[in-house]
Amino acid sequence: MTLHGGREHGMSRRKAGVIGLIVLTVLVYFAFTKDIPFTRGYEVNAYFTNAANIQPRSPVRIAGVNVGRVAKVERAKDSNLTKLVLDLDDEALPIHANATAKVRFRIFLEGNAFVDLKPGTPGSPAIKDGGSIPVAQTGGPVQLDQLLAAVNSDARKGLSSIFTEIGTAFNTVGTPEENKTQDDDVKKLTGAEALNRAFRYGPDGFRGGAKLFDALIGYSPDANLTILRGFRDFNTAINDREAQLVPLIADFGTTIGAFADDEDALRQSTKQFSRLAYESEPTLRELNQLLPALTKWSDTIAPQLKEIPETAREAGPWINQTQALLSKNELGKTAPLAQRTVENFAKTAGASRGLFTQLNRIAVCWSNNWFPTLNTPLSDGAASSGKENYKEFWYALVGWNSAAQGFNGNGPVLRLGSGSAADVQTPSGALYGKAAQPQIGVNPLLPSKNPTLRNDVPCYKNQRPNLAPSPGSTP
Repeated sequence: MTLHGGREHGMSRRKAGVIGLIVLTVLVYFAFTKDIPFTRGYEVNAYFTNAANIQPRSPVRIAGVNVGRVAKVERAKDSNLTKLVLDLDDEALPIHANATAKVRFRIFLEGNAFVDLKPGTPGSPAIKDGGSIPVAQTGGPVQLDQLLAAVNSDARKGLSSIFTEIGTAFNTVGTPEENKTQDDDVKKLTGAEALNRAFRYGPDGFRGGAKLFDALIGYSPDANLTILRGFRDFNTAINDREAQLVPLIADFGTTIGAFADDEDALRQSTKQFSRLAYESEPTLRELNQLLPALTKWSDTIAPQLKEIPETAREAGPWINQTQALLSKNELGKTAPLAQRTVENFAKTAGASRGLFTQLNRIAVCWSNNWFPTLNTPLSDGAASSGKENYKEFWYALVGWNSAAQGFNGNGPVLRLGSGSAADVQTPSGALYGKAAQPQIGVNPLLPSKNPTLRNDVPCYKNQRPNLAPSPGSTP
């Protein structure tokens, strides 16, 4: 300090002490409040029926990211609601009129509560600074005592019995009958001892699990991001349905009661399951022997799978060239011509539907009527040939051809032996010739009348004609 003319220049001790006290007060204020006096951000008032464990400075989050804090916790005027004043950062904006807010716990056993804010949909109007989120769009936390209260006494007794039976199973040696279905390594051991011995197979299992988790990592960060987003969406859906969780837990008591009513059947089913596991052991052993080969194959194909993205990138130019080849400039008039061809083919196919229908009816007629009729042998008594009638038709033509051969230059004629003792007449009564003896009839017998020809019944619907001789036929 420099003296000039006997006076002391500079800051006095009193002034320095006052300034230091003010600075210390400001630092202490910042340390405890973490706020700048006389300033505030964007505020929204949210009204809750239950805002337990929420304190001033509790975080406000959107999709797990802190976007503000709770500025005040107070009772709403003239009501039993709790009013939370949310001080939000700029990155939280905008907050829409259909926004929702719920109190959540960061750990399962309650504690470290925060406000989970959903800003609403863009189509809804934005809430102005100082606006409110009504109680219909807020929700309190589901606390552990509420979950326990939803489980009635019978369900709690059932749970207690389950844990008691589990403890008994861990500390009881199997009966001789049960040991028959057990592996030699765990016979005469309690459940806990057998489980403890099973851990010797743990290293191999952990190695396989490590490879499995390594495969789940994927070849790009996007794969894990997709999985995490799926878990996020699942947890969001669970959180949005808190009201449905309580009845679900209450119904758990009904399920336990049903198991308790069928205790004997459940015990038998458990024994059968143990026997099934024992009988499945050979199959599992074979599967275990197959796993090394499968692992080797997986190790072999893994490098090739890593080449797939590079292959896709290399195929990019070829795909671009193919797209250019298929463009309008390259195809020219071929594509429109092909289009018209396909359209005309479609019209032809549509117009041919009736033709194919008729062809199908003709095919059915041939299959169901014509062919079976032509393949039916005719009954001619002792003179029956047993051949299909269409074959007899050709046989008759051959015979007529032989009988009609003439050698006198008059051309082919049908020669019949006849006499004057009897007239040979046609079925219509016309005289055909004279026979040496009276006619006794023809085989097969002619029907008394010609069958009716029906033009109103399609062939494919008509019944097959009966070719058996009629008792009432005229000889």
